[in-house]
Amino acid sequence: MEKILSVKNLTKKFKRIVVNNISFDVEKGNVYGLLGPNGSGKSTTFGMLLSTINPTSGDWYWFGKKGTDPDTLKRIGAIIEQPNFYPYLSAETNLKIVAEIKGTPSERINEVLQTVGLLERKKDAFKTYSLGMKQRLAIASAMLNNPEVLILDEPTNGLDPEGIIQIREIISNIAKQGITIIIASHLLDEIEKICSHVIVLKEGNSIYCGRVDEMTANNGYFELKADNNTLLLNALNELQWFTAVNQDGEILKAQIRDDASISASALNQRLAEQGIFVSHLTKKKMSLESQFLELVKNTK
Repeated sequence: MEKILSVKNLTKKFKRIVVNNISFDVEKGNVYGLLGPNGSGKSTTFGMLLSTINPTSGDWYWFGKKGTDPDTLKRIGAIIEQPNFYPYLSAETNLKIVAEIKGTPSERINEVLQTVGLLERKKDAFKTYSLGMKQRLAIASAMLNNPEVLILDEPTNGLDPEGIIQIREIISNIAKQGITIIIASHLLDEIEKICSHVIVLKEGNSIYCGRVDEMTANNGYFELKADNNTLLLNALNELQWFTAVNQDGEILKAQIRDDASISASALNQRLAEQGIFVSHLTKKKMSLESQFLELVKNTK
């Protein structure tokens, strides 16, 4: 698949190292999440890739071309900070100003407003917009130049649940147009629902880069409960199928080994043979959140 972006050993040091020797590729038509807590280097990485921050070392290639020149920027739409829209002007007029600055025809204004669900409010002053509407207008402004890549830094930050869902749906619809999207977020749920790929950053270091479904493609764990959880716990620990068995209230959680292949019915049968009958038995997959916490724990 065609590479839109290739990052090689990118590093940025201020008084301390903020981004530390990270490398990753972005393939065309996918939605990538740059995941990490505040201070992990997400915004600094975007700044370097858009040439607003000079790197300490490393290289990157947009569309096979080294660095980010003006021609490359014309192929990218980005929201790194909240755009400075004029509060007393309408959304339509604000976008006309943005289009003029970008040297983009204003004919796309209605189209991008339709994309973000603001076409019927285009004559309303920006100051009357809710926070979610303002963020959607920002996305519309980034789409004016019909970009091949859309970069969004924390697009749902500060929004209520309804606003988050609206932004999520807009991003999904834009992705269906074949536009490659890169999102920085500290919200695990957001990345899991929107993105096909994820780059996990911790203190400037890349600790995972790959598909979201591969990150969560684990054997999972069992949740179990019996009248005598002590006997159940001992039996589970004696089996060779689990890496760990922990108790959470009345529920036991048994983490399945990577090389083990065991069904709930087979486990139930093995326990019954030992005279242990469970009242609760469920097989589950680890969430992205669980995997993320496991990654962070293992890299301390």
